[in-house]
Amino acid sequence: MKYFYLTGAILLTVVILILGFGNITAQCQQLFFFYQSVNNTIPVTFLVFAVAFLGIVTGFFYSAFLRSLVEEARSEEEDEDGSGL
Repeated sequence: MKYFYLTGAILLTVVILILGFGNITAQCQQLFFFYQSVNNTIPVTFLVFAVAFLGIVTGFFYSAFLRSLVEEARSEEEDEDGSGL
């Protein structure tokens, strides 16, 4: 599972970086979503919620990956102790 979480976190981080770097000039021109111009008919609120949701999902993948690493380290530590508790 940790590879799934790591892969998801990396992929979503890349998506966020693409969106961020693709919109560096958005202040002066128009908004781009994956290098495609966004119509003015799409509400800005929808775009804000979409990017926020993307950030939430990315955070979930990172936290789940870190949690799986901690659980794996604890189980290895318990195996080394031999106590099993």
